[in-house]
Amino acid sequence: MQEYVREYSFWGFFKGSFGIYFGNFLPLFQIFLSVELALACLEIYVVLADEPDISGPLVGASLAGWNTMAAATVIAVSDVCLGVTPNIQRSYRKLMPIIFPMAATGLLMVLGLVLAVFLVRLIPMLGPIILVIVSVVASIYWMFALTVVVHEHTGARKALKRSFSLFKGFFWRNFGVAITMLFITAANGALFTSIFEFLLSTAGASESSMIWISVIVTNISVALATPPAVIVIVLLYYDGRTRKENFNQTVLAQELTQLST
Repeated sequence: MQEYVREYSFWGFFKGSFGIYFGNFLPLFQIFLSVELALACLEIYVVLADEPDISGPLVGASLAGWNTMAAATVIAVSDVCLGVTPNIQRSYRKLMPIIFPMAATGLLMVLGLVLAVFLVRLIPMLGPIILVIVSVVASIYWMFALTVVVHEHTGARKALKRSFSLFKGFFWRNFGVAITMLFITAANGALFTSIFEFLLSTAGASESSMIWISVIVTNISVALATPPAVIVIVLLYYDGRTRKENFNQTVLAQELTQLST
């Protein structure tokens, strides 16, 4: 069995992430696809209904969906690291005890970014550049928060603090890994979308049907491209705890058993 709970080199994170993804493609893809298809239905409804007033709830649903997919992926990756074959039912079922801490963590992160926007508007001299810097730094430091909730069963505030503490001393390395994976994910997503849309255009789909087909294709592309980006966050978390604490597979197994099966 491949050892994933360990320290990593910079490029080792990518090798480990894609190794887990391709070795367990179907369940990881299903975790994302199930939510992305539901979000696609909501997006199609918004487009066809032409009601901008419901775009706000759609954004909220998208954020909640992302939190859910990411947390389920954390569980699936943890299963892989323990030699257990992941599956979509197990991953989502194990989220039930931590639904509220998950939601609260996501909400606090969003509120933090909203506060940054508010401060920039309140103090114009800060400028958009400062806003971008603050948002990026906060997002990077809080990157582990959801993984902390899943593994360590903490509340939202403690999860954000814990994420910050695990990041100390490794900011630039973790930042480089996150940005590199972001570019890879975006490029893969754009590639998948282009391929799907090309195939659809050659099939002669009507212009009206292309509207909702395009939404579905985009969401499927996200489901295909995004899992490695979440996996690499989990591996960064493992690396941080391994370097700073006596973290190993035994501890990982103990933490997962605290979630209901």
